[in-house]
Amino acid sequence: MQTYRTMTEIAVRALRDQILKGNLKPGARLIPVKLEGELAVGRVAIREAIRELSGSGLVESIPNKGTVVAAPPTLDEIKEIYKIRSIIEGKAAIQGTQGVSAEDLSRMEVLHQEMTDTSLPSSDYFLPNQEFHFILYRSSGWRYLNKLITQLWDHVLAFRSFHHLTQGDYTTFNLEHKQILEAIKSGDSKEVGRLVQKNLQSGLNQILDQMKMKATELR
Repeated sequence: MQTYRTMTEIAVRALRDQILKGNLKPGARLIPVKLEGELAVGRVAIREAIRELSGSGLVESIPNKGTVVAAPPTLDEIKEIYKIRSIIEGKAAIQGTQGVSAEDLSRMEVLHQEMTDTSLPSSDYFLPNQEFHFILYRSSGWRYLNKLITQLWDHVLAFRSFHHLTQGDYTTFNLEHKQILEAIKSGDSKEVGRLVQKNLQSGLNQILDQMKMKATELR
């Protein structure tokens, strides 16, 4: 039973990565027999992965067409997603501060150092950034809330991929991550929550700025 779950998890990650990297475009049909060869994962695991991603909103079933990659959120929806993220991630950060272990903190510091590497490509910034935040959130012990946070992150990444947005300048984010680490070390959970919300606002501001630039270029 454990092996089967592991194969399903592998299929979920492989399919999710293909969607979030833009290799599978919105509207693309998800055919298990075809994906089996492309992802090198068994067909049964792929079917389970498609079912799981359907629950997260990354894929959807369309009558007479089958299961396809879902369209990303609109910009207005992204703004609402960030409002929700600010509330629940702020709370998860406050709760998680009390549960962060020395090992967790050490890992977050390593990730922070990775993200300060100026040669790091924009496409490689997202994974350590996500892990940095999720170490803190998972320390809250709130499993269901973390599932929701994961889904919201996925929709933002899908939006970024669809519109070809890059992470851009890391300076602000890295400074805020450093402040988050310092607040965790001091045990100031409320400050950690506030700083996480500030970091999210910086992420939204960057998306809005890049979308404005793209709109200007198209005029």
